[in-house]
Parts: sequence; C-alpha cells; structure tokens
Amino acid sequence: MTKFSKLFALSFMACLAWGCGPTPEKVCSKMESLAKNSKDAPKDKKDDDAKGHEKCVADMEKMKKDDPESFKCVASCTDMSDGDAAMGCVMGCVLKSKSFQDEMKKGGDK
Repeated sequence: MTKFSKLFALSFMACLAWGCGPTPEKVCSKMESLAKNSKDAPKDKKDDDAKGHEKCVADMEKMKKDDPESFKCVASCTDMSDGDAAMGCVMGCVLKSKSFQDEMKKGGDK
C-alpha cells in the first residue's frame, strides 16, 4: 500500500469513527439563511440576532452529543433550498427524536 493510500484509509476511518459531517455552527447558519427566505419570516426581524444564533449552536451541540441520529436528521434538512420545507423537515426530525419521545412518555411539561 502506498503512503497516500495508508493516509487516505486512516483519514476515512477517522471520519467514520468521529464523523465528518456538518458542525452545529454550520447547521445553524444554514437554517438561519433558509429561515430568512421563508414566507413566514418576520420582515422587521434584525439580521444580527446573535443570542438566537448562540442558543441554536448550543442546542445543536447538545443534540449532537445526546442524540446523534436526530442531529444528522436536522443537518440533512439544510440541504433543502426552501425555508418552509426545511422547517417542516426539522419538525419531523424533532418529533422522531429520542429526547422528544422520552419527554412525551413522561407526560411532557406539566
């Protein structure tokens, strides 16, 4: 095996083991971009909602750690070009998520 092949194989295996997918930061940035193009997007909303972005990133980091499958699902929604479709996709992911299902079994917020 050549030196390049060994390096490629090692990189590929690391990618599989630790994931090379999108970061929470990228997912939130793309979702914010899609939301701005949504027909229901508020027209007077400030474009520099830093607190909302920080919360999104924190939520996505938690989701990626606690429920990687749900994070992958939400991340896949960023491939859409329509903001409304992307938001519908995210809702579908949330409804299927382990944490949501566990919360529903407990009776939700009472």
